[in-house]
Amino acid sequence: MPWVSCAVAVLSLILLIVIGVTQVRPYDQSQHFQKTECKVHTITYNSSRTCDISPGSLGSYNCIEVTVVFKDMEDDLQSTLYDTEKELHEAKCSFIPRICSIETAENNHLVDIFEKSLAPDYFPCLRDPKDNSRVIRRREVTHSRAIHMLLWPTFLLVISIVIAVWGMVKAPRRTNISYIEVPEKRGRRSIYKLNSQEDREVLTEEQ
Repeated sequence: MPWVSCAVAVLSLILLIVIGVTQVRPYDQSQHFQKTECKVHTITYNSSRTCDISPGSLGSYNCIEVTVVFKDMEDDLQSTLYDTEKELHEAKCSFIPRICSIETAENNHLVDIFEKSLAPDYFPCLRDPKDNSRVIRRREVTHSRAIHMLLWPTFLLVISIVIAVWGMVKAPRRTNISYIEVPEKRGRRSIYKLNSQEDREVLTEEQ
C-alpha cells in the first residue's frame, strides 16, 4: 500500500536525522585528527555531573579531568584528554558513562574503569592539529561505521519512495458510472452507460 511506503519513508528520514546528529556529526568533527602519543600528567576529580536516564529522571557521576602531555612535532604540549570525540563538548570531563544508571555507584564504577585503562607510559591518542586543546584517546565513530549507519536508512528511504510512486501510478483510476433507461420502440429498450469522460455506450436488449 502506498501509505505504508510513505510511513516507512518518513521513519527512515527521521532515523537519518537522528544518526546524523548523534553519530555522523561527531565523526565529521574528528575525522581530521592526527595520531600522536600521550602520557598522563595529572588526574583531577571535579564536581559531579548529571546524566539523562529518562525524561524527568537523572543520574550522576564523578567528573574526572585527565591532563596529558602529548607530542607535537618536536614540542611537548599539555591538554585535557577526552575519551572519544563525543566528550569534546563536555568542559573538563574526560569521560561520560554511555549508559547512565540511577545508581551513582554504577556510574562511578565506569569512571574508575576508564581511569585504570590509561597506561602509565605513552599511549596512542589523537589530536586536533588546528586546536591543541582537543585531544581524544580513541575515535568512537570510524569512517566505515559512519557509512554503514547511513547506508540502511538511505536504502529504506529510496526503496519506500519508489514503491509509493509505483503504487500511485499503478493504482486503478476510478470512474463514476451511472445508467439511465430511455423508452424506445415497443419490445426494445436502450440503456445508456455514462462515465466520467462523458462517453456513451448504448446497450440494447429484448424485453
